[in-house]
Amino acid sequence: QSWGTNPVPEPIWGFDVSHDSRLAISSGASRKPEVWDLEDPGKSRELQPFGSRSVTISKDNRLVALGSDSSDIRITELETLATIQRIIGASRGVISCAVSLDGSLLATGHMDGRVTIRDTDRQVVSSVRAHAFMAYSLAVSASGDLISGGFDGEIHSWDFTTLRKNRTFKHGGLVFSVQRPPASPYLLTSGSSKFCLWDEESGELIKETYTSAHGTHLFATYMPGLDQVATVGDDNVARLWSLDTQSVLAEVVIGEDQASAIWALDNHRILLATAYGSVFNVNFAEALVEAQYNANEDWIRTVVSPVGGKLAFTSCQDGTASVIDLGSGEVTPVLDEYRPISSLTLHGDSLVFIDANDEFLLPADAGTSSAG
Repeated sequence: QSWGTNPVPEPIWGFDVSHDSRLAISSGASRKPEVWDLEDPGKSRELQPFGSRSVTISKDNRLVALGSDSSDIRITELETLATIQRIIGASRGVISCAVSLDGSLLATGHMDGRVTIRDTDRQVVSSVRAHAFMAYSLAVSASGDLISGGFDGEIHSWDFTTLRKNRTFKHGGLVFSVQRPPASPYLLTSGSSKFCLWDEESGELIKETYTSAHGTHLFATYMPGLDQVATVGDDNVARLWSLDTQSVLAEVVIGEDQASAIWALDNHRILLATAYGSVFNVNFAEALVEAQYNANEDWIRTVVSPVGGKLAFTSCQDGTASVIDLGSGEVTPVLDEYRPISSLTLHGDSLVFIDANDEFLLPADAGTSSAG
C-alpha cells in the first residue's frame, strides 16, 4: 500500500508503529506528522506541524514523542492529537555557515530558518528569519552578497552586513546546495531532482536541468573550468554535466547511495560524501572511484578541501568533524579534544567551524592535520 498524495516526493525521516500494530506515524523535515490507520491505510490524521526526524510511540499506545533537529521534543496524545508537553532543547540548531569576503563577518544558517550575522568578536550584527524551515546552505557571491538556500524552496540574496534582501530565486522543493564561485557566470542551486543556473543580477532563470534519478537529495558543484557541473544524489551514481548541452558527459557508480555533500577537487575529480559517513574520491576522466575514506559514522553535512587537494575536512550531524589525508587515507579528528561541531567552511586556506553551542573559531590553519 502506498500512502500519501504529495506529488513531490519527500523523505520520511521518522517512523514508528504502535505496539498493538494498529497505528503508524510518519514525519519529515517539512511535512506534517501523520497518524495512519493500518487497518484502513487510506485513512490518516495530521498532527500539528513539527519537522521531525525521530518518532516513538509509548508502550501503552497512548502517546507519541517527536524529536526535532533543533533538539526540541513534543509529546502528543494519540487519541485527541493534543500536545501535552513540549521540551525546548539547548541546541541553537546551526546547520550552515559562510564567511564574508574580507573575513570580518560570519553568517550562520539555522534549522528554524534563521540567518544570523556576527563579527569576529562574536557580537550579533543582524539576524532574520530567512526561510520557513532549514537554512540548509549558505554561500558568498562574487560581489560579496550572502546567498541562502532553504527547505521552503527559496534562495535569497542578502547584504552580508544588514541582511537586507536583494533578490529571491524560486527554485522549489528542498534546496540542498547553493554556489557562486568568484569566476562563475551564474548562481548554481540544486535540490529536489534538478539543478538551476540563475543570473544573480536580474534574477532570470538561465537553465533548469532535471535529473530525476538523483531524487530529492541532489547536490551540485561547478567544476573549476566552470563549463561543467558535477551532481550526486539519492542514487549511487555521480554525474558530470555539460552546461552548454545539459547532457551527461560521464557517470561513475559509487559504493553507497544517498549522497549528502559534494566538493570539486580539480577539473576531473570530486569528493562525494554520503549519509553513511563515507567520502569517495571520484575521477570522471578515468570513470572510477579512486579512494573511499571512512570519515564519520553518520550523515556528513559538509566536505571541503583547500587548494592543492591534499587534505579534506568533514562535519557530521552527530557532532564529529574529521580531517582526511587524501594521499594516505588517514582520518583523524579536526580537534585534538572532542568538541561537537555543527558546521564548517573554508575562507581562503583557513578553516572556520561552528560548535554545537553556536560558538565559532576563526581562522584555523587548514594546512595542518589538527585545527585545534
